[in-house]
Amino acid sequence: LFTENTMGILDRHNPKEPLFLFHSFHLLHTPLQIPEDWEEKFAWIDNDVRRKYAAMVHYMDHVVGQIVAKLKSKMMWENTLVVMSSDNGGQTTKYGANNQPLRGGKLSDLEGGIRVNAFASGGAIPHSKRGTKLDDYIHVADWYATFCAIAGVDMHDEKAEAAGLPPVDGIDHSALLLKSVKEAPPGSGQRTEIHHAVRALTRGQWKLITGGELDVEAMRNESAALGGPWVVRADYLTGYED
Repeated sequence: LFTENTMGILDRHNPKEPLFLFHSFHLLHTPLQIPEDWEEKFAWIDNDVRRKYAAMVHYMDHVVGQIVAKLKSKMMWENTLVVMSSDNGGQTTKYGANNQPLRGGKLSDLEGGIRVNAFASGGAIPHSKRGTKLDDYIHVADWYATFCAIAGVDMHDEKAEAAGLPPVDGIDHSALLLKSVKEAPPGSGQRTEIHHAVRALTRGQWKLITGGELDVEAMRNESAALGGPWVVRADYLTGYED
């Protein structure tokens, strides 16, 4: 359904008009499910969980290929920036993911839980940047600021300001992605610090973790009306100290 919706949007789109398209894959997540004919391609993997997971990744790659092919057929690829990013590290406990050589996984502040797979592609990437690796920090919250800059849109949120909320703290990385190596070389990114959680902070080449995982900072609230009985504690939520 997600793929059909995306392909339909591209089919109907006028290439002369700008387009922002967000495609959210729900595939690489529990429950581990994949059509048998796709799983059979990985019959050589004995572990049932790993076999399904590998087939699911392969299917996602196939869908990405379909989207890219559609962009090219619409003569849009050469003017397109494609950004693909995971939201967290893979769940290594029983769901088939492997984050090696990084330690940890989903729900952990170790690198395997927060340093995710991501890449940028498309004709908008300058030739000097294609195939290169960026070691610069890009936080998931930075994509909003980056896309706003590319689209020429002010990221300032007047309604949020009027409600007393803090300003958007994302950083614009459009130059790092869309300017040549000479104009914006690797290492010229503006983000030098990432606040991961109440007990984890990265600053420059250093990272501090004071211990614990998600289940350590959550407490049960049987009367919660929304979101289930678990209330996650964080530094912006007060009232759960006792």
